[in-house]
Amino acid sequence: LASGPSQQALFLIRQSLVVVQSYTRHFTRAAAAAEGEAKSAAKSPHDSRSPEGEEEESKDEEDVLNLIKLLSNLTTSNLDDISEGTRSQALDAVLQGLFCVMQLLGVARMIHYPSVYQAFYVLFSQLIIKNPAKLARMKPQDQSKFSECVLFALKHADAKVARTGLNALRAMTLAIVRSGTSSSSSSSPSADNVRKLDGMQRYLFKMLLQDSLAKELVDPIADALFPLIVASPNTLNDVARTTIGTVAPADRDTVQRGFKQLLNANGLKRELSPDNRARFRANVLLFLANVRSVLQKK
Repeated sequence: LASGPSQQALFLIRQSLVVVQSYTRHFTRAAAAAEGEAKSAAKSPHDSRSPEGEEEESKDEEDVLNLIKLLSNLTTSNLDDISEGTRSQALDAVLQGLFCVMQLLGVARMIHYPSVYQAFYVLFSQLIIKNPAKLARMKPQDQSKFSECVLFALKHADAKVARTGLNALRAMTLAIVRSGTSSSSSSSPSADNVRKLDGMQRYLFKMLLQDSLAKELVDPIADALFPLIVASPNTLNDVARTTIGTVAPADRDTVQRGFKQLLNANGLKRELSPDNRARFRANVLLFLANVRSVLQKK
């Protein structure tokens, strides 16, 4: 058995991860079997969900929520009392647990339970916001899973889920930008990290320009987008060129002006400060007023 507070804490966290992994395997197999049965039942003209099936889904929801609560408790329980090395290993274990739970979110039945999505992404966002420096140095395979988590949140119909994904993305980007600044004489993050962020910046612009975008997401998108632009201004230039090229010649000056306003209006500086965060929010509204109206003509 583990001895000493640090080793005991790490042992508990790792064993909890084993529980999460075991349940994930069991649930995924059971879900696949249930999906096969549902497809067979759908061929019957008398298809309907049985009370037993509905009760089973309710239990599934409760089980997944309990796994999320377990991971949430592990992230908040006395990690300050253990050594730095043990804390790092503990966070690795919790992250792997989150990635396991993410697999469960992809199971069709879980789509019906907003409580599961919301609880997962609240924890996901909190974990990143509390430990951004570590997450900025994630292994490539974990970085890929992180991106999947964020994109899954951003595409979710529930604005609350999308907002937590945006908060997580902002925290991650700030960590990458600041780690690049502190690790070299350059004020820019490494090329590898910029590539990680490139697709996210493009997707946020796609979100911004959607007619169906919920108004409550405009400010969170702006907050996540600004550090992405600071990290990779060339991506913004590419997005601008592509967007301008899609509109009629008579409208191109208007769209170009909208992109220029993003970084030049209201005295904005390319510094990650609260004042510039507020200025960029205002600039995004100017951008939308100019660009979205033109794109709606297409």
